[in-house]
Amino acid sequence: MPSQLSGPSGSSTSTDNGYTPAFFQIRALDDTRFVLNITISILACFALFAVLTWPRLFTRFSRGSEWTCGHIIYHSTKSQRRLPTFKRKPTISSPLESRQEKWRVPNSDVDHTTFSHIGLVHHEGAHGVKLSLPPHCRSWSGIFQKFSAILGIQLDEGLSLGRSIVLLCYSAAVLFASLYKSNPFQDYLRTGFVSTAQIPIVFALGTKNNIIGKFLSMGYEKLNYLHRFAGALVVLTANLHAIGYIYEWTLEDIMMRKLLTPAVAFGFLGLVAADVLLFFSIPFWRRRFYNVFLFSHILGIIFLPVGLVFHMPETLPWVLAAAGIYGLDYLIRVFKTRICSATLRPIPELGMTRVEIPHLNAGWRPGQHVRLRVFSTGLGIIGWTEIHPFTIASVSGDGLTLMVKKAGDWTNKLYSIATKSDGIYSGDGGSEMKATVWIEGPHGGVGNTMMDSYSGAVFVVGGSGITFALSSVTDLVQKDVQGRSRLKVIHLIWCVQDAPSLQPMIPTFAALLQQVTSVNLQISVHYTRASTFDAKKAYAHLPPQLTIGPGRPRIASVIDSAIDHACKLFTPSGQEHHASDKLSGLLVGVCGPLGLGEEVRKAVRTIDTGRFQKVGGVEVVEETFGW
Repeated sequence: MPSQLSGPSGSSTSTDNGYTPAFFQIRALDDTRFVLNITISILACFALFAVLTWPRLFTRFSRGSEWTCGHIIYHSTKSQRRLPTFKRKPTISSPLESRQEKWRVPNSDVDHTTFSHIGLVHHEGAHGVKLSLPPHCRSWSGIFQKFSAILGIQLDEGLSLGRSIVLLCYSAAVLFASLYKSNPFQDYLRTGFVSTAQIPIVFALGTKNNIIGKFLSMGYEKLNYLHRFAGALVVLTANLHAIGYIYEWTLEDIMMRKLLTPAVAFGFLGLVAADVLLFFSIPFWRRRFYNVFLFSHILGIIFLPVGLVFHMPETLPWVLAAAGIYGLDYLIRVFKTRICSATLRPIPELGMTRVEIPHLNAGWRPGQHVRLRVFSTGLGIIGWTEIHPFTIASVSGDGLTLMVKKAGDWTNKLYSIATKSDGIYSGDGGSEMKATVWIEGPHGGVGNTMMDSYSGAVFVVGGSGITFALSSVTDLVQKDVQGRSRLKVIHLIWCVQDAPSLQPMIPTFAALLQQVTSVNLQISVHYTRASTFDAKKAYAHLPPQLTIGPGRPRIASVIDSAIDHACKLFTPSGQEHHASDKLSGLLVGVCGPLGLGEEVRKAVRTIDTGRFQKVGGVEVVEETFGW
């Protein structure tokens, strides 16, 4: 057998063929340059999409208040009107007829025309508040209805046609980088460099303070599908790189000798780390054994770069880039982390734990979430190390509130802690527990979408998705009172399993309805589980704008009604109107099971083109993470 020489990758070639270590160094340099160009092309595509978000980005930050919201949570000495908490009793007395004036909100077209048009003409709100209306910029989905509807078609759970196209384009770029002027059955080096070149992109897409997401005005949770797919391609190309050499060395009967060389041994270390990362990232581990998933990720991101650099030193720049991205993310997370005292209260009707942190009362936008860690021995030996995302249920200006639904081992233990009999007496027959919590955020949210710049809004949420709708609607109602919102129509639809779930929410919903001035707020609760509970009798004295009924909601009808109502209120009647009278579109927010989101998107796709354009476009904002 001819003598062998090993290149930087640990590959073997015969000196009879004239190959030398210098040959592999030159070849590695050529592959590095080529793969770098492909990577730059992928990043250029991201940059192109980022440029398309600039009109809305500039529109959003032309408003001074947006510079201090959505970035860092902090304590502010300024306070806003607080809504009743769930522990307080609703102030509902008997007959409904005697309460009509107390629950008085505009509930007719005449009222709304008076409230909105007269106030707008004179540049003042219903209570003499000077208007400071937000600018509005239509989204691309609100302009190109048919095209966005096609891209939104769901092919599988969590996978739309638009996302599929992105994944296909990414796959094509990786395939081209692997095959261009390279035979994968003879050239095993190229796929190794392709795998390495994707690592910084995978790290960037996976960090909580997502660099790519910031440019695209999207939270990290919206790009998780691409992070997982790109990570799978990293592992696939790494294994193709290794299998080629394993096959060659096995034929030449030098496999064990190669494994004893440091370069090859470190290469296998990195390969095993990559395979472990992929295996423990499948939904089974993420959903049922999150700690196993987290621990394997920590080990993987430590051993993969180490094995890679010692396997081939030419990969050091890619590893340093990934380490820089990861380090920057953790540095930002340190600045966005707060440790403070919180109050834990159980909400039995909803199966939730209410976490109240009054010290933190500013810095977030509606729809954003934080990552919560609770320091309590009641969570188990390692329970205090776990950190979980939850949507913020309160508005900036009030204390930060989270509603944690019982959905797993950790959340069940948290609920048990809140219901301990030795808790501090709260004064209403219940108990509350004090705990030290770690809050990191805010993250995610609706990006550059300014909810208060639309003419109307419809929120469709299921179960604990009420946190998203509650913070959004509360914020919009408060801005309407302050003359800082264009919204005149808001419909909130909440789907729950049982009718008694409404009971703890009555004080909050009632307070919202009492605050409204020029906005028409309608709240509908739909319970889907049959029971002996007499909802009609139990909720006989609700305010007229708050209804509850059995069965699933007719979402398409609600959206059509909101469009009609908005068009009717904003249609000029032959007289000169203020510029803010122009229709600026309908926002449809959805948070809940994936099936609910698809039902909402289908309803939007069925909207007639004429009505779609007349209202100024319809935009769907979906929150599927952190609730």
